[in-house]
Amino acid sequence: MASRERGMTFLSAVLLLTSANVKGDDNACSWCERGDATCDWNFDEFSLAHFTTSISGQVQRAMPYFKPSAQTPLGVADSDVTNAVIVHHGAGRNAEDYLSYMVNAIVNNQGQGAENALQLENTIVIAPQVWFPGDDGLDENVHIWWDVSGDDGFDTDDLPGERDWKWGGNSSAELPASISTFSVLDEMLDTLSNKTLYPNLESVVMAGHSAGGQIMQRFALFSTRAKGGSRDLGLDLKFYVANPSSTTYLGPERPVQAPERDCAFCINSTIESQEWAFEKPTVDLECVDTYNAYGYGLEGNLPDYPAATGVAQALAQYPLRRVTYMSGESDVCDTPYMETNQCLTCIPDDGGLDPSCEGYAQGWCRMARLHAFSQYVQAFYDQGEAAQTHKLMSVPDVGHSGCGMFQSPEFAAGALNASRKPSWVHENIYIILHMAANTQLATAPGSGARGPALNCSRARNDPAVLDFEGKVPVAPLGVVPAPGPSSGAVVRAARCARSVHARVRSARTCRESKRRAYEGGTWSGRCPDEWVGEE
Repeated sequence: MASRERGMTFLSAVLLLTSANVKGDDNACSWCERGDATCDWNFDEFSLAHFTTSISGQVQRAMPYFKPSAQTPLGVADSDVTNAVIVHHGAGRNAEDYLSYMVNAIVNNQGQGAENALQLENTIVIAPQVWFPGDDGLDENVHIWWDVSGDDGFDTDDLPGERDWKWGGNSSAELPASISTFSVLDEMLDTLSNKTLYPNLESVVMAGHSAGGQIMQRFALFSTRAKGGSRDLGLDLKFYVANPSSTTYLGPERPVQAPERDCAFCINSTIESQEWAFEKPTVDLECVDTYNAYGYGLEGNLPDYPAATGVAQALAQYPLRRVTYMSGESDVCDTPYMETNQCLTCIPDDGGLDPSCEGYAQGWCRMARLHAFSQYVQAFYDQGEAAQTHKLMSVPDVGHSGCGMFQSPEFAAGALNASRKPSWVHENIYIILHMAANTQLATAPGSGARGPALNCSRARNDPAVLDFEGKVPVAPLGVVPAPGPSSGAVVRAARCARSVHARVRSARTCRESKRRAYEGGTWSGRCPDEWVGEE
């Protein structure tokens, strides 16, 4: 019953608001992007970093990305990393926002707040930043950037996707060399797979929403580094494709839908239960010559990277990859159509739905397009291995909201909990919380939610921080003042605690070597001054 009630949201809104016959409050249409209002932004300590690509030497520029400030930059050895998440922004090119969505999703997974902040100690989170000329933040002397492309993927020369970042297009032609966005993602995976840098890496999640979902679907199709590719890295790799405006179809067929529509064109309860049929469009389709061009399909000229992989190879490897299609059950709006036809007395925000003929050939709204495509993948491969690897994840009460999708319980259960591993920091959670919350260990008061700045040297001498071999304070939560430390403080404390732990172990090893050496009469040297006292 609950699902049916959610499914009636759109139709009820049409009936109620139209009957009012007055201009409504725009909040009445907020369900189209539902999920933004409850977004958690608490953890906000991020910084811009730069990734050296294969063309960086030629262009003297690097790929910008955002990361948590305390996180070791990508490419710098970190044996603590067991999981990686690459999250891609949408058409708004707001990578820092998407980093915040994902990091706060990790921190607040299952509502465990500060304890889950420790998962950031083991998870490297990367948010690639694609910039256009004139974007705030772009430094053309430092960063690789992309040329402006239309929402339909066609550049000024009408070459499908050649410079469109979300279709694997190449970086700006103004630079002496260019690189595909797919190659950038490949090279990030190359770095993560380097066992010298990340010897304990176990899993990688790649996620994108809206236009970010588009790039992830097409990357999953064409990448040479994932399972079955010519340069398969052997990574435990999962793709999450959330609310894309279009997908790349594997053949010429498209979902069969009514040629005309009315204001009830996308009822989510109907979409949830619909079994789609697929046929090749007839000549009556306005864009019959372009509906299956690259980006929407696989015909015609392909950008450099997809062309190098080849269509046959892409189709062979796609069912081998684990791909989850994430569909927000309230992502059912089409602003131009609804406004023109006065479907509502307020104006909904569809988040930039692709209104092209090629896009509409895939469905009237994003929810319909993604549900249909997920069924198409199964039909194209006649179930087969794709039945095990390609899944649909329907997210209730969320519209076109990247935050709502990635902070949903459904995403946490599928992407975050599966790779969550306990570590020594979880075993010592209370002593770390003490370090994070105790103002006596601070150099000076902080501001806002970040709390005091931790003085790690002072923390090493705190009586509560003596032994990380399973001996924690007797009254563990008593040292944490309500409402507890911020997530950022916990992460800083965990890093400090880990360094203390390493010194403790080093001193114990030294002391044991000294004891044995004395017994053999061969000792020379000294142990560190700290932590050498008797047990």
